[in-house]
Amino acid sequence: MRQSQGEHTRLDSLALAAWRNYRAGIERGYGPRVFRPGQPTLDSLVAPVEGEKLRGVLVWCWLANSREAAQQVGALAEIEHQLAQQDVRSVHVCFDNGDYNLRSELYLHGLQGEYWRSNRALRTQLLQMLGIEKLHTPRLLLLSPDGRLLDAALPDASDVEGVVKRVGERL
Repeated sequence: MRQSQGEHTRLDSLALAAWRNYRAGIERGYGPRVFRPGQPTLDSLVAPVEGEKLRGVLVWCWLANSREAAQQVGALAEIEHQLAQQDVRSVHVCFDNGDYNLRSELYLHGLQGEYWRSNRALRTQLLQMLGIEKLHTPRLLLLSPDGRLLDAALPDASDVEGVVKRVGERL
């Protein structure tokens, strides 16, 4: 409607793309996304849900106000879909707990991983695993179900085949 009135913004485009991805996710059989508030620990990130067969946990470390994060969302949704068939759970850890509206828009894009707010202790632990002092761009980590680091040098999330292949090799 706004477009027919000559008003079309970036958020309108994002909302339309989000709806299409969400609808595609429902058709693939995705369930509702899980948001985890509270004080997360590394153990709580990797702990399997009762009855869940789990071979690994893919952790996406991201910043809510990051343009790179917005650009990786579509590819990350596809990575999650492919890795779910290999019993790999996807977890998203927001490092700045920032812009709520942008974060909500990103999740409408069809991301199926669990969303965790982060605290300083968890951020420090993940940064040490990544081998960096500060997160500037979104990064992927692969952890075992017991919290051991399997791979901190995964390709960028925009390289779907590269990430899926690398995770398959590590498992």
